[in-house]
Amino acid sequence: AIYVVDELDYERRQTYELLIRATDSVSGVSAEVPVSVLVQDVNDCPPEIEQDSYNITVSERAPFGTAILKVQAKDNDTGINQIINYALQTDSKNTSEHFHMDPADGVIYLKKSLDHETLSHHHFTVVASDKGVPSLSSTAHVWVSVMDMNDNPPKFEQPSYSCVLSEHASRGQFVTVVSASDPDYIDHDRLVYTIAQGNELQTYGIDPVSGIITLVNMQNFAEKHVSILNVSVTDGVYTSFTRVKITILPANLHNPVFEHLAYDAKVDENQLAGRLVT
Repeated sequence: AIYVVDELDYERRQTYELLIRATDSVSGVSAEVPVSVLVQDVNDCPPEIEQDSYNITVSERAPFGTAILKVQAKDNDTGINQIINYALQTDSKNTSEHFHMDPADGVIYLKKSLDHETLSHHHFTVVASDKGVPSLSSTAHVWVSVMDMNDNPPKFEQPSYSCVLSEHASRGQFVTVVSASDPDYIDHDRLVYTIAQGNELQTYGIDPVSGIITLVNMQNFAEKHVSILNVSVTDGVYTSFTRVKITILPANLHNPVFEHLAYDAKVDENQLAGRLVT
């Protein structure tokens, strides 16, 4: 009988050539016969993914069906034991709603466009499994950073503004300030304010960065009691508007005057609080 005295490994050596000799212990006559030992492969090697983790960046403008990553693995077994199937590991983050992985070639595709403003980072796990029995598998982590793009218009904090100004206001007088924000992170410092309409006489000016409106031209300023300015803000691609109503009030030139210099009144004692005196 021939016994195995050490572990066989198909991946290191597939065959062994032995020469078996039988010798007569009395006469010393012997005979020999060759024996070939074929090592049968079993599924003892899990797939090996090229990387333990992947970090990629995907633009939020990337359309449905875009290939964003190819995961590759190898299996040192043979035959059906080395055929690899790829899949996304089921999780509670709705990964399968955004991504699809081709089971044969390991390419990951977008199932829907990503939105930086909704979720700026995604993380999921990919699984590479062989078709041996029992099946063996390996995993790798994938981190996806969603690149912010200018895909949202800026928005004013108020749809309209109202303010009042004295007819005796001086040049440089603060009138009001308009403020807008942009959901796109890359546009936070790119907003530019302008007065689009209603300022034909150039009576008012606006700081393009801060949105502060001031009085800059005094000519015929007080003649127009109500001014309606159409103010815009742009991020370089999208533009939004708001209305600013400015009402000119007469100057407060006079002090209030009492009708009489002194008043005399008589009040009975024990009156309740709040009783009219005069």
